[in-house]
Amino acid sequence: MDFLSTPVNVTQLLSRLKELEKTSSKAFTLPLSEGDCVAALTASYRSIVATHGLPYDDSAQQKGLITEMAHFLVSPGHRRGMIMMGVPGCGKTTAVLALQRLISLMNLADPVESCPENLVRASLEVVDAKEVIRCYQHAYNDSSAFSHYKRHSMLAIDDLGEEQKGKMEFGQMTFPVNELVEYRYSRQLFTIITTNLYFEQQYDAATGRQMPGLTEIYGNRFSDRLREMMFPVVFDRPSYRSKK
Repeated sequence: MDFLSTPVNVTQLLSRLKELEKTSSKAFTLPLSEGDCVAALTASYRSIVATHGLPYDDSAQQKGLITEMAHFLVSPGHRRGMIMMGVPGCGKTTAVLALQRLISLMNLADPVESCPENLVRASLEVVDAKEVIRCYQHAYNDSSAFSHYKRHSMLAIDDLGEEQKGKMEFGQMTFPVNELVEYRYSRQLFTIITTNLYFEQQYDAATGRQMPGLTEIYGNRFSDRLREMMFPVVFDRPSYRSKK
């Protein structure tokens, strides 16, 4: 069949493209006002802290961080996730667990899988970056845990930067975390990352050295996608663990 011989109806073509624009996926949001989101996220955060038998930080700084998160969660714009950056022990993972619990309790519809004919409950899955490396299998194996993490509608990757950066697979060096994040970027899936790194190098006063950033470790392509895809939340405070 000679497809090129078929005349193109430009009006119909433009109409179809406009319809596709309307049906393109939208960023995930919590169906709450910003004030209600702050209150709910705070309560969830408190409940996670309580499980560790620790007092809750009710400082202005903590309130500011939760307000930043809530603002994103109710009005994300073009962003499809958050990247939480700060020193170890400053509360990033606790924030992710608080959001995970909140989403679970709200009984929301999955932003990708759910439809009127098949309602699927939304769930934020949390995986450690080291576990991503351990479970990596070749991309052709669609039943692998790695494939599940690539496709899951809502995923949080904890402790990016603590994992081994490459893995030998069939005689070639592969980079599973890069592959995972870039797959999710290409499909605009809701993704959260926690990391002890910043985008660029940072001076570490404790060691007197310049510490590498995400750009130096993962490359410009990777960090550029994170900048576009994710709303940055900087936990600019010391570790809580040193206070125990």
